[in-house]
Amino acid sequence: MTWTNRWPGATVVVLASGPSLTDEDIETVRQWREGGDDRHVIVTNTTYQSALWADAVFFHDFKWWAKYRHDIVKRFQGDKVSICSVQSPHVCRLRPPTFNAFGNSGAGAISLAIYAGATRVIALGIDCATDNGKRHHFGDHPQGLGNARSLPKWPNGFKKLAGHAQLKGVEVINASRKTALECFERQPLEAVL
Repeated sequence: MTWTNRWPGATVVVLASGPSLTDEDIETVRQWREGGDDRHVIVTNTTYQSALWADAVFFHDFKWWAKYRHDIVKRFQGDKVSICSVQSPHVCRLRPPTFNAFGNSGAGAISLAIYAGATRVIALGIDCATDNGKRHHFGDHPQGLGNARSLPKWPNGFKKLAGHAQLKGVEVINASRKTALECFERQPLEAVL
C-alpha cells in the first residue's frame, strides 16, 4: 500500500489526541467528510475509537499498537500507518528519510496528509499543552503507555513541520479549540470546513 500522492489536491482533517478535541468536533468532521471524494480524515492513536469511519489512523508508538492491535484490526476499517517497527500485514510502515513524523503522532498525521498529496490540512486536537492536567481528550493512556511525557519537545517538531509544509505549498490550519502552537494559521473549525 503506497501513500505517496494518494490524495492529490485533497483537504485532509487530522483528528489528534489533544484535550481540546470534542465529540462535537468529531461529528462535525464526520458530516463534512461525507460531502465529497476529495475530503479525508486521519486520526491519531486512541482517537480512532471516536472516529471508526476515518480513512487512516497514524500511530508513533509500538507499545500503543501492542495494546490496541486486536481492537483496531477488528473495528477500524481505515488504513493503519506508523513509523515504528511493527511487523504486521495490517500496518503500512513508513520510514525515514522518505517520511518524517516530526517527533509525535499529531505531527506525523499532518506529515502523512502532506505525503499523500493534500494541499490543505486542518488540524484539531493539536494542543501541545495539557488542560488542567488532562493530556488527551479520551483521558490518560492505560498504565505502561506514554502519556505525553515528551510534550515539551513537540513545539520544535511542529515548527520544523510548518517549514516542510510551506516548502511543499501546503496550507496547514490549526483549528484546535485551545493550542500552545503559534507556527500554523489559526481559524475556528466552522470557518474552515
